[in-house]
Amino acid sequence: MRKSLCFGFTLRLIAVVFGALPAMADATILLQENFTHPDGNFLSQIPNPGPGTAWFAHSGAGNKAIQVVDGAVTLEQSAGSGEDVSSDWGVAVGPGDTIFAGFDLTVTGSLSASSTYFAHFKSSGNTFNSRVWVTASQSSGDFTISLSGDSSITDTDGEAFWGSDLTYGTNYRVVHSYDFDSGEKSLWIDPLNQMSASITATDSMVSNAMVQYAFRQSTGNTFQKIDNLTVATTFTEAHTGVPEPASLMLWMLGWICCCFCTRRCGGTVMNPC
Repeated sequence: MRKSLCFGFTLRLIAVVFGALPAMADATILLQENFTHPDGNFLSQIPNPGPGTAWFAHSGAGNKAIQVVDGAVTLEQSAGSGEDVSSDWGVAVGPGDTIFAGFDLTVTGSLSASSTYFAHFKSSGNTFNSRVWVTASQSSGDFTISLSGDSSITDTDGEAFWGSDLTYGTNYRVVHSYDFDSGEKSLWIDPLNQMSASITATDSMVSNAMVQYAFRQSTGNTFQKIDNLTVATTFTEAHTGVPEPASLMLWMLGWICCCFCTRRCGGTVMNPC
């Protein structure tokens, strides 16, 4: 009877575990880059710790070459266009998918910021979406962060602006997302979790098969220091850079099952009945 009860419980627990597997499998880090490379040109570096392909130039190779300095990269927005780079994670997003990217950002400059986008999701071609902008302050600050789908931040078709000004030289954690089905883009600054304050852009509401993350240099008057990039299928992973513990959870569930069964049938964990 004890063995029958144990067996029945085991089957129920296995059903719970495997029922949870699809949700666990959805938690995936697609690309991760901590920029722990030697100082110098960033182009062709392989993301560390990964995954992700080596960074390649999709525009302007060698022009204002992006530099690694002290374990971070610096983007230069100044006269003329510059080197734009991307890394590929292999499988494009599709129906039902939402992707998130998180990175540490410090902006420097000497004047109120002029508008330029510097980070975005990218297709295997030249389609961009969820573009993160540095834009002019709204009152007395140095700059603010904005979000759009298209290449304009001034055409008033649904772009979004962070509600407060930000300060040069201060480090912020930025998280932004792209929803394939709705085309919506959202952005958080220094969030505690996904329910924290955010903005949502509703321009360019189209479904794009994003498969790369990109950094951009263009005209402007600011520098962006970027570190600890994570692109993932969950907000938490992009925010923290830590994989969700699916495998650990499965191990714990299995251990609980083993302990329960051996207790019910009078054995031990190391000598089960």
